[in-house]
Amino acid sequence: MNAAKLKYVLIGCIVLMVVALLAGTIFLQRFLNEQVMTTDHAKIDAEASQQEIAKLQRLENELADKKDLLARAKQIAAASEQYRYQDQVINDLNVYASRNTIGIASFDFKQPAIGAAAQGNKTAFIVNLNSPIKYENLLAFLRDVEQNLTKIKVTSVNLSPNPKSPVEIQNPTINLEVFLKK
Repeated sequence: MNAAKLKYVLIGCIVLMVVALLAGTIFLQRFLNEQVMTTDHAKIDAEASQQEIAKLQRLENELADKKDLLARAKQIAAASEQYRYQDQVINDLNVYASRNTIGIASFDFKQPAIGAAAQGNKTAFIVNLNSPIKYENLLAFLRDVEQNLTKIKVTSVNLSPNPKSPVEIQNPTINLEVFLKK
């Protein structure tokens, strides 16, 4: 090979290398631009998620600060449900009493103790009956109470014999439990 041909071959190689370098630079530039765009989107998403996390943490702290208010609100709602249920129980017991010719003197719904919620879905109350009552009527009343759909359970009965009549009792008191639907 002579010098002139070698000169043209070297110039051709240099041109090919410049073209290859230019093509590689363009390809690399496009690749880097796509990576920058992907990274920017990921950064924006991360910032948005971080803002949402901060909002949720503020809300969680606010709820923790107002926990006593939430507890009081729950008690108010539970109390209204309980009173509505108590009204149903009172109505049912009045029907059973009148069916068995018994008069109810009073109802005493006990306030549940602090640990009573762990006992389940029941509340206790006392029914005081008018005196004197025939023993057979009291038994029929108790049978009606225990067969009630509202799931009333007789827990104890306190009574005394009537000294004037052997078929009657006086001062009867009945302790009951009602199972509440939750």
